[in-house]
Amino acid sequence: MPWAILVSRRRGPMRIGADDGEGGTGRIASPLVYSRLTTPQTSPTIITKRDGSAPNATPVCHHLSGDRALPKRQTDFRKTSLSPGGRKFFMIDPGQHPPGGSWVDLSHSVRTGIQVYPGDPESTIEAYATIEADGVALTHLDFGSHTGTHLDAPSHTIAGGRTVDRIRLDEVTGPARKITMRGLRDQQLMTLSDVRQSCTGVDLPRIVFLETGWDTHFGTPRYLRHPCIAVEAVQWLWDRGARVFGFDTLNPDPTLSPDGQATSGLPVHSFILGNDGLIVENLTRLCDIPADRDVYASLLPLRLDSVDGSPIRAAVFS
Repeated sequence: MPWAILVSRRRGPMRIGADDGEGGTGRIASPLVYSRLTTPQTSPTIITKRDGSAPNATPVCHHLSGDRALPKRQTDFRKTSLSPGGRKFFMIDPGQHPPGGSWVDLSHSVRTGIQVYPGDPESTIEAYATIEADGVALTHLDFGSHTGTHLDAPSHTIAGGRTVDRIRLDEVTGPARKITMRGLRDQQLMTLSDVRQSCTGVDLPRIVFLETGWDTHFGTPRYLRHPCIAVEAVQWLWDRGARVFGFDTLNPDPTLSPDGQATSGLPVHSFILGNDGLIVENLTRLCDIPADRDVYASLLPLRLDSVDGSPIRAAVFS
């Protein structure tokens, strides 16, 4: 189905629910975070509803009434003025996004010997077949489900919890917000007070990123001495709508004790995964996404049958 895109004179547009292309209404679902259209003069090649039976796309316009989308009507984009509220929106094809933004890759490259949680399987990537010898190239991948930038499914720590193949796509794509927590010491605990001071807004989108800047230590012994977050802080974020928690560290819980020994117990994992939420670990480049507005995030895991986690290609569009 196509998406309806609201073009606004304001800083950000909005997204309404998917439309079947045959009229009807749709309630505004959430801020459209992957576009920042600031003028109605947007390319008609984007503002279109494509019909597979017709060679030319037909521009389609709706008008906004309160928080409802009135039934659409055929319109000539070049002759259409803004609605009285100063806003109008159009249909675009799935997979398209309005111009004016860019993608930021938040993933570490998976390679042989990549740093993993102590005791996890080591990563080995090696050629299985080559073009020179076999006519095709084929690579053998050998690593654990929590390698590199990855997602923890509830079954990672919760008996009977959901596995990655049961995670819905809309859970791991959509609006996301970054909370900046820089300037932290080795193994420092991010308290409820710390998070409240850094978090903007009352309500949060489903996906929240905690930026500590610790990704700069990835691949070094210091990466194991990352900051961690208090359960009370996570619960506070949860109560405001967060369900997917992304970290640029190895672990939201402590990995090492103050004396450098391995720790036991995963209270943050237990809270998030025990409530059927999701955790993303080992993010990078969170510093490259804006903190003053929401972004569009994609955190898709592999569809691994009955598995507790998966490497992901994490990215945001802003």
